[in-house]
Amino acid sequence: MKHWKRFLTLLLALCALLSFAACGGTPDDPESSNPNPPPVTSDEPEDGKTNLVVGIISDTSEREMMESVIAAYEADNPDVNVRIMQIAGNYSQQIVNLASTGELPDVYMNYDTLVGYLAKSNVSLDLTSYLTEYGISADDFYPSIWQLGVIEEKVYMMPREYAHCVVYYNKELLTTAGVDMSVIRNGWTWEEFEAVAAQLVEKRGTIVTQYGADLQLNWPTTVLSYIYGKGGTLFSEDKQSCTIDDPNTVAAYQELKGKVDEGVYTNVFRAGTPTFLSGNVGFYFSVRPQANIIDRTFSEGNWDVVSFPAMSGAEQYVGSGATGYSVSSYSENREAAVDFLMYMMSEEGMNVMASSGLIVPSRISMNTADAAWRSFPNASINQDAFVYEPDRDMLPLSSYIADPSQTTKVTDALNLATESLMINCDASQFAQFVESITAAMAA
Repeated sequence: MKHWKRFLTLLLALCALLSFAACGGTPDDPESSNPNPPPVTSDEPEDGKTNLVVGIISDTSEREMMESVIAAYEADNPDVNVRIMQIAGNYSQQIVNLASTGELPDVYMNYDTLVGYLAKSNVSLDLTSYLTEYGISADDFYPSIWQLGVIEEKVYMMPREYAHCVVYYNKELLTTAGVDMSVIRNGWTWEEFEAVAAQLVEKRGTIVTQYGADLQLNWPTTVLSYIYGKGGTLFSEDKQSCTIDDPNTVAAYQELKGKVDEGVYTNVFRAGTPTFLSGNVGFYFSVRPQANIIDRTFSEGNWDVVSFPAMSGAEQYVGSGATGYSVSSYSENREAAVDFLMYMMSEEGMNVMASSGLIVPSRISMNTADAAWRSFPNASINQDAFVYEPDRDMLPLSSYIADPSQTTKVTDALNLATESLMINCDASQFAQFVESITAAMAA
């Protein structure tokens, strides 16, 4: 009876759970025409061994990184066989669906925006009691990142990476536009960034053919950074209501729409808008996992990365977050699953992950000037940008609401508000978004 109730709860939640991307920068699979294609598990179970399944998004870089981790782990644990389950389509919905059918992987990739929901649904295992046994302390990790896996003082997700928002840029496009490249440096200001972005805009008549920057306006991380950096707010201090009608917030959104209309920033909600990878956008706000994709797209030397521009008047303005891993509370090999997860979170395991170029380790001690991860995806880029001024980090959206399990609802409501405001940013509109976003925040 209890199992049936949990199944029903998860199935109902599945209907309400909407698509979103983690701050870690790994969106749901855009290439799948089926929103929920069946997961694909590599290889077969092996007789005489403890068989584990680890679930990840369907992405080549993620799979290659996990294959390296598994090979290193199995070399020291020959009695364990770890297989990969690639989950394409809407990853968030798929995880809930797999939990409801009892097919959730033993260990699975988790998003900072999904942690609270899965913890409250008893899908993720409470890992708190294992930390001392494996010599893991919260002090080993960036505080802003570690806290993302903690719900009501219990640990449900271990963060693999320090996802600190940076700005990628197309060097060839900037050089052609005659940009003074000395301006593009760690510690530059928002005013300097915006002036360069405006310099890049090209038009054919009234049609914008080249844009300044893609802020990823459908990613709440950068929206939070922009609004709070401009002196506005989106949520009340008690985390119970939305404050999008704050006069400073209204002014910030109106300024943002003006820049979008001018082509200084792209409108990602508009179909057919060019992307950074297309070569028609100068700057791109994102996190470390995108470096591999960008490196494969641009020829060596034609791209680089720089710190998030400093926003005057704001102490915290850099979006941050983390992707991590959790253990299924349904796992029949719970101890082995925890052991594999703790290996990934050790310095040895994290070194293997970092050597893929996909992540910056979430362990503070591993981000020194001579750290091995700085050689990937190529050593010539400005690697310091990925760890520049961590004290400026803002927490992600889930930290602004009283009930983190409502993060997906609030994400969707905020995205809808931002999309609407990029069409018509009249001050009279904001009251309706206060109501809709506040309703999404309610448990």
